[in-house]
Amino acid sequence: MKELIKVSNPVKGVNLIVLPTGVRNVASVKISFPAGKRFSVNNIIPDFVAQMLELGVEGMSKEVIAKTLESGAINWNINCGATWVDVSVAMPRAKMDDFARLLSLMLTHPTFPEEELKLFKQRTIAEVLQSKQETGPQAWKLLCRNLFTSSHPMYEETEEEEIEKIKSITREDLFAFHAQFYGTGKTKFVVTGDANNLAWERLASAVFTPMREIVTNVEQADKVAELPVNSSYTTLRDKSSVDVFVGHPIKINVNSKEFFALKLGLHILGGDFVSRLMQEVRVKRGLSYGTNANTSGLNDGDTGLFYTWGTFAPTFLSKGIGTTKEVLNSWVKRGITKAELARAKEAMPGNYMVSLSDSSGVAGAIMNILQTGKELSFLDDYPKIIQSLMLADVNNAIRKHIHPDNLIFSAAGNINAEGNPLPLNS
Repeated sequence: MKELIKVSNPVKGVNLIVLPTGVRNVASVKISFPAGKRFSVNNIIPDFVAQMLELGVEGMSKEVIAKTLESGAINWNINCGATWVDVSVAMPRAKMDDFARLLSLMLTHPTFPEEELKLFKQRTIAEVLQSKQETGPQAWKLLCRNLFTSSHPMYEETEEEEIEKIKSITREDLFAFHAQFYGTGKTKFVVTGDANNLAWERLASAVFTPMREIVTNVEQADKVAELPVNSSYTTLRDKSSVDVFVGHPIKINVNSKEFFALKLGLHILGGDFVSRLMQEVRVKRGLSYGTNANTSGLNDGDTGLFYTWGTFAPTFLSKGIGTTKEVLNSWVKRGITKAELARAKEAMPGNYMVSLSDSSGVAGAIMNILQTGKELSFLDDYPKIIQSLMLADVNNAIRKHIHPDNLIFSAAGNINAEGNPLPLNS
């Protein structure tokens, strides 16, 4: 696909990538720029800025914006991550002008209406309180709070701390952050589907030329907790299952061959239904409703997290954690087998090709390439990279980066402070 990609810089600081995919009359758009949560002491402000762009811009109320999107069949989503604000749009090609007008207003003239801010605060606080009763989010927050320092993007505050930050946000905070970080400089703009390069260059020029160039640098976050607690439990009464995370911090270059070797090893450990964890913990022993293994928080060069996840009945928690550790220890000590390597070499490129089966998937893959600093040739090269991996590559990467003795775990559910099951309806 690389030979079909058109690369240009219609405005200084805007990298435009256009790839026609054969789809007729529909375009998929991904736009990304560094204005995420790591750039504010109150890390909720960046999320509020991004989410409230659809709630009012100069000359358009949220009702008018919603009507414009609905009548134009424009599917619009904005997400604020640790580093990047991502705008994802699917739309008819004929609606490019409507898209450009709204995007321009969001990036240059948001209004952040006071009444909408008040309502958004109420909804967000309600969501925070709801998450306090959910076993998965609570176990995850407990693990991240235990492993990372408060300055790290992966650190998770308590719900009480989050709510205090939400309550403190003002319109002035939103305008100030928007003015400081919403500009060109490191903007990535990807278009796939029925996409004409010249037409999108004109659109990008019209949208971004009025904006200031803002070059935002990302400082890598490597601070982890010096003495994490080996095991942590949160009691959530009368929940039918317990969510458990087992993990430790990890530092690895996501563009290195070593990283792809580790990802293949993780696929064998907990990447699909025939993975070791699923087969041993769920299929053979019937201890878990589900389990997997992965990494998180590595894409921006930060120290991230290796983890396994599982959900168990409270009475099976101790056995479930024990079995998970057994599988992990064996995976690290003995490595994967030739048969497992062959299976992963078939499955992983296959899954990747399926993800590229529509224009949105292709746009998302290109955006990931841009955000992680890879070459565009990676779009075609990923299957070849996986096929090139040898058994020693994978097992050496596992042993180098995964350390069973450093694992800690967190759990949330109908258990007490020692992890023992509690009676229901107590």
